Amino acid sequence: MNDHPDSPAAAGLHLQQGLALVGPGRPSVVATVDAGAALVDVRRADGDPELLAAVPSGVRLCVDAPLVVPDEEGTRDVERLLAWLDIPTFPSSRRRLAVLHGGLRGEHLRTALAARAADVVEAVPDATIRQILLESGRVEAGSTDLAEYRRAWIDVRAPRYRPKGEGRAHPAGTIAAAAIVARVVDLGGWAPRADADDWGAIEDAAVLDAIVCAYTALRAQDPVRALRLGTPERGEVLLAADRAMRMRAAVNLARLRSEGVIAI
Repeated sequence: MNDHPDSPAAAGLHLQQGLALVGPGRPSVVATVDAGAALVDVRRADGDPELLAAVPSGVRLCVDAPLVVPDEEGTRDVERLLAWLDIPTFPSSRRRLAVLHGGLRGEHLRTALAARAADVVEAVPDATIRQILLESGRVEAGSTDLAEYRRAWIDVRAPRYRPKGEGRAHPAGTIAAAAIVARVVDLGGWAPRADADDWGAIEDAAVLDAIVCAYTALRAQDPVRALRLGTPERGEVLLAADRAMRMRAAVNLARLRSEGVIAI
């Protein structure tokens, strides 16, 4: 990997949301890939100035954290839609994020990130890994009917690789997830550590999330391979997607709108 990439085309940000945890040991990570999906840079960042400086100017940027949270309670419209697409996400409300993370760091950084990047949107790394798996196992992803597609989608799962607490590192899961990502991204020699302790596993998982977000952002250059859901005002998410996922999203979006469940 180059310390100073010449041609970053897309970037991903794993954002440390817990304000009390920002600092050494639990970094945010910015990863950049070139137009050929080769990893060209990985940078760890603690405070906001360091994080913003790590984002290359003018790239598409995907972030694995909420950037817009309009409501004090409840769940965002885009999360309700994702649930109907069998993409589980953490329900985001202002109160919940304040309790868990001490504030809404993604929303706080959104304007500054948008000033550097050409486009800034949320991503769901697990959903991207599942899409890579689905496309790897099918000759023509998206060519089946929607019922068969849903069954195939439910059958694929991203490996568990994010540490959930002290002594609960998952280096084997991180290695498995990285192997899946390596099918579509040239990792340029980066690999998670097989013997990672808790802190090493936390950092490796953060790097992997940032790489997956960068790959998701890169796919947005081809609208056939990506799907943007939601609105800038109420929260939006970019998915790696194929034809069948786009069709399934359209069907569920129309139904949920007609039922008054969502307003996006």
